[in-house]
Amino acid sequence: MRARNSALGDKLSYEVGLFLNKEDSTNRLLQEDLFIAATNAPLPLGKPLFNAMLGVEYKEYSVFGNTTYSLTPQFDVTAGLRHSKDEQHFSQNYQASLAVAAPVVFEQDVSNKKTTYLLSGIYKPDNNTAIYGRIATGYRAGGPSALPANLGQAFFNPDSLTSFELGFKSAFAGGLASVEAAVFTTDWKDIQVQKATVANGTTYQHFVNAGTARSRGAEATLLVYPTKGLTLRATTAFTDSKLTEDAPVVKGLNGDRMPFVPRVSGSVTADYRFPLGNGWQAWVGGSVGRIGERRSNFSQQLNATSVPAYTTVGLNTGVDVGNLRVTVSGKNVTDVRGLNYINTIGLASAANPVAYPYAAGVIQPRTIGVDLSWQF
Repeated sequence: MRARNSALGDKLSYEVGLFLNKEDSTNRLLQEDLFIAATNAPLPLGKPLFNAMLGVEYKEYSVFGNTTYSLTPQFDVTAGLRHSKDEQHFSQNYQASLAVAAPVVFEQDVSNKKTTYLLSGIYKPDNNTAIYGRIATGYRAGGPSALPANLGQAFFNPDSLTSFELGFKSAFAGGLASVEAAVFTTDWKDIQVQKATVANGTTYQHFVNAGTARSRGAEATLLVYPTKGLTLRATTAFTDSKLTEDAPVVKGLNGDRMPFVPRVSGSVTADYRFPLGNGWQAWVGGSVGRIGERRSNFSQQLNATSVPAYTTVGLNTGVDVGNLRVTVSGKNVTDVRGLNYINTIGLASAANPVAYPYAAGVIQPRTIGVDLSWQF
């Protein structure tokens, strides 16, 4: 809910608002008994395979306001403020089973308050060019750790970002091309990471805070319209994202790269639209995307490894017939097995500390699809 208004001959515009959010989720793993498939007879193990319940209630309340003032016809400044409060209730009920050695039943309540702000300015020397700067903060709510109190802290704190960005946008060549470019730096505090704790035969996946990090980089996009109906786009980005202090809780050292953040990425796309007659419009297009090499984990983790770069190709074509649109598309048409996740699924043994298996996730394989849509 928000309200907007203006004043001072429309040189000043402002808005205020209220945001409310409530979420409830329950994950129940009902009691399951193992049985012999041939006879349906239960196995005499004395315990079910699993019997558990996890419940989370989340409430958030926020009030916010921002205002924009035109110092000159070419220069606008904007300021904004937001105050948020969240409340969370976590409940866990693990009954004794083959997967859980002893019952684990507990509840946790956590609340957080956070204020964020935005300051920005934009200068337009002409109708085709804009130069802007922005300072902004943001946060992600903390919450219950899902860890029994006797094993560690029962909650994790919010993590927060402070970002600084300076950018440039311009159209040129009579509107046949445009460019956008920006440099940025982002400071990240109280990073939220997932950690496994093993106790009494049970593994607890829970969240903890792990120090500070910084991301610095640049990105750019070039758009070109060389002829009627043809659009060419090229994007590139460079990001240097690393820890800025030791994070022993996740076995990270100052200067370690953040997991799964490529230093270099980019893409090139082309789309061509053309008439077929009788009011029919068709198009063909393609794209090539590149994700650079990444690190799977922090340097002191046994499973830390380099994740290879990969390149994907996409193609699409379609036609508009009146209100009907038919699209045929191919994603990852070269069927590249790019990795988007890799981690160990076991611990190294003392006898052979490097012999541990990996689990890996791959990107979507070659996929051909047809989409029909009707525009009302």
